[in-house]
Amino acid sequence: KKKNFYLQYYNALLKPLKNSRNMAHLRGFIYGFAQALNPLSYSAVLYYGAILVADKELKYDTLMKVLEGVLIGMMFVGQAMSFAPDYNRAKLAAVRIFKLLDVEPRIDSLSVHGKILNDVKGYVDFRKVYFNYPSRPNTRILRGLELSIKPGKTVALVGSSGCGKSTCV
Repeated sequence: KKKNFYLQYYNALLKPLKNSRNMAHLRGFIYGFAQALNPLSYSAVLYYGAILVADKELKYDTLMKVLEGVLIGMMFVGQAMSFAPDYNRAKLAAVRIFKLLDVEPRIDSLSVHGKILNDVKGYVDFRKVYFNYPSRPNTRILRGLELSIKPGKTVALVGSSGCGKSTCV
């Protein structure tokens, strides 16, 4: 059984591993290029600026101002480029979030129409409750749960993650 689980786990990781390896080359190139932008731009501006200063077409203090502006600009461009591989995933995530926000609920929670219950004193009674998550059909979470909660009583459901606390609520 352990070997079967291991093989399932291993096979599930093969596709993400292949994708990660493919993206590693792109990410490495973009990261290297982004890191090289600052010194390359500094060198190019300084070289060309020195020619202009030598020909008396540009003052030295103006060259320093331009150099500083270019350096700051290239720093931001380099930082932005390091996020380029994640841009499409971020855009897709944003689209999903906006679709979720645009969903109209079937029930208007602000409506005053409908049946209004005045005095509710609930009695909760679980008898022989069995439950398993759809993603883990062979793992039974609740095994014949028996629980009675009288009106006005407070009960704490305590347990590890995934043991069915939220399901009971």
